[in-house]
Amino acid sequence: MWYAGGMIAYRRAHAVTNRIVPQDEGAVHVTFLTGCALMLRVEAVRAAGMFDEDYFMYLEDVDLSRRLLAAGHSLLYLPGARFFHRMEMDEQTPLKTYFVTRNRLKLLDGASGVMDRVLGRLFVLAVLAVRVPRWLLMDPANARAAIAGVRDYLTGRSGGGSFMTSENAVRQGGTHAHRH
Repeated sequence: MWYAGGMIAYRRAHAVTNRIVPQDEGAVHVTFLTGCALMLRVEAVRAAGMFDEDYFMYLEDVDLSRRLLAAGHSLLYLPGARFFHRMEMDEQTPLKTYFVTRNRLKLLDGASGVMDRVLGRLFVLAVLAVRVPRWLLMDPANARAAIAGVRDYLTGRSGGGSFMTSENAVRQGGTHAHRH
């Protein structure tokens, strides 16, 4: 089970996914819908917009969930619904490191509370303070990707960002586009 509802956790600059299916088959209110499988009403899309292409990949579904809630829509997880989503092992690649780092910081721009924005950024910086030195020793490409993600966030670079050069895309096994 990969998703059984979820909540946006701004102070972690991410979404927390529940992996235990509720015993009750009734709809469960959530603050995060996974982009892997969702159904939206046309009026909800008109009010909140589609996926923000500035994210390019990773956390674009969390941002969309945030905007749907802000537009006054309820987000529901239906425990009785089943969807099979095949995915490969979720390994930490430089491509993923870059986009998750940059997009976690970008997501915080939409947090409504000042404390959520501040504590979320401190959390991301604390995680990077632990990971980047380790990556510098064991996986320098991930360290460079994390630093590029922070730099591109600070300079407002969006979409594919500076990391999506042809050299990096080839090194990552081709261009990887997260499509919904």
